Amino acid sequence: MTRLWMAVILAASSVLPIAAHEVTYEGTVAAVELNRYSAADGILARLKVNVRDMKRPMVFDITQYTRLWRGNRSVTFATARIQSDEPVRVTFSDEEADKGALEIRLSAVEPAAR
Repeated sequence: MTRLWMAVILAASSVLPIAAHEVTYEGTVAAVELNRYSAADGILARLKVNVRDMKRPMVFDITQYTRLWRGNRSVTFATARIQSDEPVRVTFSDEEADKGALEIRLSAVEPAAR
């Protein structure tokens, strides 16, 4: 009987990691809000993204763990120069929600400054 319970517990614990996964959202940048307290909490900024079929913008934290790409080139947050209304793809994992967005992909060409 003990072996049966051990097998059930082992099977249940192996299924849990499958439930958590990465999701990629595509949309346009609604806003980027810099965090004045980034040294204290590790969040550099918050990115609001308008995703089609959603009424409200989705909000993602940009942290030191977030990989930023402009086209095929890896960039820092400062050099990314994220602008409102530019297309964006954000990859987020519910397993590591405290690390913020895993990856943010922007178009190769920066939009004109407004």
